[in-house]
Amino acid sequence: MKRFLSCFGLFLALLVAIPAGADTTVKLVGVGGASQGGVYVAPYFLKVNGQTISVMCDDYLHDVYIGESWKANIIPLSNISSGRFWNPADPATSLHDYEMAFWLFGQWQSHPSQAGNINFAVWSIFDPAVIGHSGWTTGPNAQLNSASAWLYAAQHFNGPYDYSGFYLIVPTDLSRSGPQEYIERTPEPAALALVGTGFVALGFMRRRFIGG
Repeated sequence: MKRFLSCFGLFLALLVAIPAGADTTVKLVGVGGASQGGVYVAPYFLKVNGQTISVMCDDYLHDVYIGESWKANIIPLSNISSGRFWNPADPATSLHDYEMAFWLFGQWQSHPSQAGNINFAVWSIFDPAVIGHSGWTTGPNAQLNSASAWLYAAQHFNGPYDYSGFYLIVPTDLSRSGPQEYIERTPEPAALALVGTGFVALGFMRRRFIGG
């Protein structure tokens, strides 16, 4: 048992925050194993400059395979105009969209059992076509146990929130065939506890079971 705890502690030590940087090598090394509607949901595990971090995918439109590496820029909210889904024609909406995604990431850390619903809510922000697809769930807005309820909560949240610890991992290849964008946050104890759900490395399986 002591040996196991020692190894587990070493793994947790690797789950550290990554500084903002350009042209960084990123590799998808695993997923948490949970899926909804045939789609893997948070957490995803990336290796960045030799460090393994726990992230959420905010990009339903692109694919990454476990074992795939790519170049990315790591940016804070202050540089959010470099995000994949930033629309220079409507910066106010774009900023609000990313703030909603970051807020939902924080809710996932507080409600890990809602990973599937929260991840689908995040995906729907940047790809509304996700709404109604397999994996999308509905329910009363007052009960935060569906994708629709979490999206509603994000859209109507107007309180203060600390976004300083959030980063986007944005691929340098923003073409239609480029990799996905991910969200990362400076680890907190609640976030590290998610690792206890299991780290599942699945060879070269795709992120999704269906649809690419």
